[in-house]
Parts: sequence; structure tokens; C-alpha cells
Amino acid sequence: MTKPTLEVKSGFSRLRVDLTYDGSDFSGWAKQPGLRTVQEEFETALATLTRSEVFTIVAGRTDAGVHAKHQVLHVDLPENIEVENLAFRLNQLLKKDVRVLAAIWAPANFHARFGPISRSYQYKIIDGGKVTAPLDRHDSVEWFRELDLDLMNQASNLLIGEHDFFAFCKHRPGTSTKFYNHFIFWQNANVVLSHLSTDMC
Repeated sequence: MTKPTLEVKSGFSRLRVDLTYDGSDFSGWAKQPGLRTVQEEFETALATLTRSEVFTIVAGRTDAGVHAKHQVLHVDLPENIEVENLAFRLNQLLKKDVRVLAAIWAPANFHARFGPISRSYQYKIIDGGKVTAPLDRHDSVEWFRELDLDLMNQASNLLIGEHDFFAFCKHRPGTSTKFYNHFIFWQNANVVLSHLSTDMC
């Protein structure tokens, strides 16, 4: 098996893996020569345990410094691979900033990238020159001006609702390029939060 495919090849089964990670010290999800990435470290750990070639497909790649509370991937492995306690065993090999939540055999038609019907993203902003608490420094960005939440929510109305992203998609028969966006800004103590969730129509 040389590369990931939409369909599981004979002799292989599809493994679903749920994981979470702190992206502070990573150069993103995708493998890059000479850089520390989540994909590289996860695939190395899984290959070590299974003694097989590992090629992962992830629900959505993250950029450098971006965290994931709940990321999903799949990988096709030989059917005879033992996956009992695999999450525990992976966590013994991975560094503390990557944790596997679950690792289970999935249906043959499961696909981490093309299967999800929604995705959610959250952004945190410390505005108006407020002090960034030490525990917020890795998942927040500072902005020296005070933000107007009413105006931001008003502007975000342009993004809310159903939109067709056909021009940005690789068309696949039987799939939709239409998505419904939910967007909201709100304030929690010193932090302005933005939450975007996208559902497939």
C-alpha cells in the first residue's frame, strides 16, 4: 500500500483515531522536512507499534501554533493489526502535547476528510491593551485596540447562512459544495471569543 485511498484495499481495515494536541511547538499538522509536525510524530509512533507503513488522512490540517481540542484522522492498516489498548500504547510513545483520545476500527466507508458534516473553530483575542494571563498566552492573540463586538457581529452577518463554495472545492459526484455558517463574537472576562461552525447542507 503506497498511499491513502477513498476505499479500503483488500487485506486492510480502516482505523479511526481521535486526538487532541497543543500546537504551540508544532509547525502545523502536515509533514515538512526538518520541522516538528503532528502528523510526523503520530505516524512515527503508530508505525513503531504496528510495524507497518502508516499514511494518515486527517479531517482538517492545522497551521503552525494552532491547537486541536478534537481532531479526527483515519489510517488503513493490515487486518491482523491488534488495536486493543492502542490509544494507551500510543500515548506512552507520544510527547505530552499530543494525546490520543480513542483508536477504533471504523466502517469501510468512513473517511476523516470527506465524511464530516460540520467543523468548529474558536479564536481568542485579548483586546484593548489588557494583560494576557499566563494560561491564555498559547491560545490567544493580543490586539492593542478595544474591539466593538456589536460591529463585529454585524459584519459577521455577511458570513452567516448558506453559501456555495464550489469555486474552492474539488468536485466529487454525490457531494455538496454548499455550507451553512454560524458565526458569533462574545466576551468572557478579558477575552473576546469568536466561534465559527460550518455545517454541510
